[in-house]
Amino acid sequence: MYRTVITLTRPDLDTPFHDEFVEEELAHIQSAYIDTGKIVSIVKTESEDKLVMTTVRTYLDEETQAEWMCDPVLIVRRVERREAQASCYIMREMHAETV
Repeated sequence: MYRTVITLTRPDLDTPFHDEFVEEELAHIQSAYIDTGKIVSIVKTESEDKLVMTTVRTYLDEETQAEWMCDPVLIVRRVERREAQASCYIMREMHAETV
């Protein structure tokens, strides 16, 4: 298994995290990753003060995570989300590990 942990820290509660998927992406994630067992779990949590969101995704293996990162259905909006996050001064940290 391979796990990624993404932490988003926003400057205030008025700033959205810009982490939402659109319906097309959600349907694709469900059919291509969850239903096939390529993603084992996705867990999102928020800090008590609501300024930090953490998303933990557990993939079948590192190759599946690489597939996720290069997925043509997901990549365009991923770039848009990251640009929106950066423009709102949202700090994004990611680390990955084999579990």
